[in-house]
Amino acid sequence: AALYASYLVNGVTSAVLLPHGKVTPQQLGQPLGSGAQVIEIPGVFDDCMKVVEYLAENFPVALMNSKNAWRILGQESYSYEIAQAFDYDVADLVVVVPIGNAGNITAVMEGFLKLFDLQIITGFPIILGVQSEHANPVFLYYLETDPAKRRYRAVSVRPSVAQAAMIGNPVSMPRVMRLVDEYRRAAGENAIQVLEVSEQEIMDAMLMANRN
Repeated sequence: AALYASYLVNGVTSAVLLPHGKVTPQQLGQPLGSGAQVIEIPGVFDDCMKVVEYLAENFPVALMNSKNAWRILGQESYSYEIAQAFDYDVADLVVVVPIGNAGNITAVMEGFLKLFDLQIITGFPIILGVQSEHANPVFLYYLETDPAKRRYRAVSVRPSVAQAAMIGNPVSMPRVMRLVDEYRRAAGENAIQVLEVSEQEIMDAMLMANRN
């Protein structure tokens, strides 16, 4: 989605790297249908990230995933639209955000912090970040309640029905650490929490969402 505009620009080639055999037809259909070159590589999403980081550092390649701060700025609109929908009274809300590369949750935190700094909102919603137990490095980091004892460690992912979140080393983790501290200072220690869910819980939630 972040690449869509560049599909339509003459002289710009758009390429999407995906892990071979680990994406759905729907995930393949969007870039293929829009004219991007799709390259499947062995491994998981973390391996794709290593390749695109190398390309961006050594060749005239612009990185358009969640490591790109400009993309995160656009995703902050999630917070603005939520606030607008509730007439800027967000203090009693709970916002649930899935975590893969952690771009969405950093954008949501940043968005609400900016709205508060501008005095557009006077309180903060609770933010729940959710990870599959098969790809849970952010959950494991915050499982330690003593900040002085926390040590971030990437994890090896296992197959998950939440395929887009199968990321064991989120590129946005440094932003997560900084923004969680800022958000908790502004809104309280429990204002942001990270949860782990089982594969069965993910499937049950998908079925419930489809029925409603």
